[in-house]
Amino acid sequence: MGGSIRVRGIITGQEGEVKAFRAGIGLYNSATRDWKPYVDASQDLKFSTDPLSIKISLDRESDKVVAPGDRPTFSVHYRNNTPILLRNVSVRASIKGDIILMDTIFVSRGGVFDGASQSMIWGPGNIPELREVAPEEEGEFSFSVQTRTQPVVKSISDKNLLLRVQALARPGEIPPELAGTDLEAEGTAEFKVASKVIFSGKSVHRVSPIPNSGPLPPKVGSETTYAVVWEVKNFTNDLKNAEIKVALPPNIKWKGVVSPSDAKITFHESSSEVRWFIGDVSAGTGVISKTLVGAFQIAVTPSQIDAGRAIPLTNDARLIALDSFTEGSIDEKIEPLTTELRQDTLTTSKEWQVAR
Repeated sequence: MGGSIRVRGIITGQEGEVKAFRAGIGLYNSATRDWKPYVDASQDLKFSTDPLSIKISLDRESDKVVAPGDRPTFSVHYRNNTPILLRNVSVRASIKGDIILMDTIFVSRGGVFDGASQSMIWGPGNIPELREVAPEEEGEFSFSVQTRTQPVVKSISDKNLLLRVQALARPGEIPPELAGTDLEAEGTAEFKVASKVIFSGKSVHRVSPIPNSGPLPPKVGSETTYAVVWEVKNFTNDLKNAEIKVALPPNIKWKGVVSPSDAKITFHESSSEVRWFIGDVSAGTGVISKTLVGAFQIAVTPSQIDAGRAIPLTNDARLIALDSFTEGSIDEKIEPLTTELRQDTLTTSKEWQVAR
């Protein structure tokens, strides 16, 4: 008496990779989780090698993420894995993604861009090495394209963007020795697009979410308060653990007033550092929804040596976060803010420098 058990599934692996499969008959004790085998069997299976293979990669081999405003270069690698000479091989590639600017595509080494099929083509007519591809011979072509500085975001569904590159290689004729063999090679690769994050800051006095006091222009020996306002816009991917940090100069005083009142903006006196722990930032913030805004109040009492100049109110500020889609780090920086209130429309340049 006998029987059979069939298991169906999908096995993934690389060309030439060997994977072992084991099966056995025995008794399993569910209480003790012990397995008592009567007989075991194993079999090694090797993934076959395509006669003609093709591989797509990004110029930065360790990085599979494309950034807005970047100009990535993609490589298309082909190889003849047969023992037979292949003649008149052609290689074709296409790229799709809302973030790319198709009119900026540059094709390398004699390749052309075919507008009708929206694809890059390398053929034996322009590239002599493709007229005869010897056994185990391989080669590589590349193309580059500019990505949009700011992705187009119209709704909440415009998130987690991907670039998809497809490539195909095939000989112009099938050698008699390979009759009946499928010599067409296809490959597809997807590359994640990092979120575009815009971090900006300004110092204000009159056009401010926090009421301020003191003379303007600031005066030697008198205290004037200012508000530091931070704004964050985030385009296509959700962010996690977002936080902004800035160190205050020694002559700048923390006043303990923040806006909005529930913002997690804190001052650490030992390091003179202001931190705003934001946490999660949804895709589309500041694009299809309100900009994320936080502010805090500081004060300065100018000394004699400050007369006639603008005073720094902060050092460089940094926004750090984790892109939840690409799992990459976001690190944006803005320059120090001063008493030059360029974005406070109710002030003039005569009020920016310290008066005696």
